[in-house]
Amino acid sequence: MSNAAENRRRIERRIVAARIKHMSNTKWRKLFGAIHSLRNRLSNVGIKFLNDDRLFTDAIPGPDFDCDDNFGECGGVSYTPFAHIEFVQIPGKYTRKVNGPQNAATEYTNDINGLIKQLAELGSFPIVEYDRGIRILGYEWD
Repeated sequence: MSNAAENRRRIERRIVAARIKHMSNTKWRKLFGAIHSLRNRLSNVGIKFLNDDRLFTDAIPGPDFDCDDNFGECGGVSYTPFAHIEFVQIPGKYTRKVNGPQNAATEYTNDINGLIKQLAELGSFPIVEYDRGIRILGYEWD
């Protein structure tokens, strides 16, 4: 069995073992659409996948998707199924250097309240607070 096939098998086994599956493909697309609609007030959004310790903070997928059940062509997460998302994380504050590394980092604030309000209008989303921001959960385990 190839490494990719073994990884998919492990992910599928972990999904089956979840106590609660919160999100569907439709809800993930709605979430990324909402994040995109606030893209001038949200940044540094991270996506955590099952069986991967990394937090991907590259481009935010969407708002339009070519595929119903995956990201389609989207940088480092191309064609990854939405079902493989463990959570999406948005910090309350983040720092970024503007105009090159010679300048001091500037602190920015994400419009988390605006996102929460917009998501409330779209349906029920599993939002939990963590020490520095919020997470939208894909799954819960015992």
